[in-house]
Amino acid sequence: DGKPIVLAPKEQRLFLLLLHSRGNIVPFAYMDEVIWGGEVIGDTTRRQLLFRLKQKLKGLTFTAVKFGGYKMELY
Repeated sequence: DGKPIVLAPKEQRLFLLLLHSRGNIVPFAYMDEVIWGGEVIGDTTRRQLLFRLKQKLKGLTFTAVKFGGYKMELY
């Protein structure tokens, strides 16, 4: 609708990871390294980040792959 979308730094990093790997799974370990510098992150923290990204980018489809990672669907 022409409005700019402001992403927080971690939301932006996750979006760019998923965008550049669209159609493919981005493993949790790789996300943790890129977004949190390899820090041990819980599933809840990852889910909250993806939830916030989905809320801001409603026109895109993101999928959680159980025990695998996340991916952005191709359409």
